[in-house]
Amino acid sequence: MQYSLSSALTVATGLLTPQDWPPVMGRLRDVCTVRGLWGKFWHQLYRRKLNLPFTILTRFVPIARGTLLSKYLQLYLAFIASGLLHTLGAMNATTSSHENNMLQLTFFLVQPVAITIEDFAVYLGEKWGAKKSWKTKLLGRIWTFSWFTYSLRYMAAHQYDLGAFDGHPLPSIVAATLGLVKKFSGGKGLH
Repeated sequence: MQYSLSSALTVATGLLTPQDWPPVMGRLRDVCTVRGLWGKFWHQLYRRKLNLPFTILTRFVPIARGTLLSKYLQLYLAFIASGLLHTLGAMNATTSSHENNMLQLTFFLVQPVAITIEDFAVYLGEKWGAKKSWKTKLLGRIWTFSWFTYSLRYMAAHQYDLGAFDGHPLPSIVAATLGLVKKFSGGKGLH
């Protein structure tokens, strides 16, 4: 609401242009890969800001833009920065613990690894003659869903430990499931 109001006012007054206000989220139907989920769908407001560590690094280390090194350095630094920002924010929670914060950080640190594996799989597929089709999109969506089903356990365990699901009817089902997993894993959560 605040974002929409601010964008409408600044564009109406001519202070900013519509291009200065990217959509908060992209279109879910465009997501066929983990890279696509993060790069085209999730929190579009922060994409440029998360490249700041890479921009700073290139002032000291000459890295040619457009190279494979540049591409993956940007990817990994953006997720490290995002993970650290989320973790620092969580450290302010009164129920936060070091172990709990590491769960959240782990979630962000494994994302670029998945994207790297995914990029390699796409490269091999293209090399072997695979073309974009409804089948490859379906396969990509299954992969993306499977990856998030697996990796979201770190973030969910972090949120559960912070009490994010307390007192909410629908999330309590999720919380109960997480509690069972925690109970049967010897109290070690979902990791």
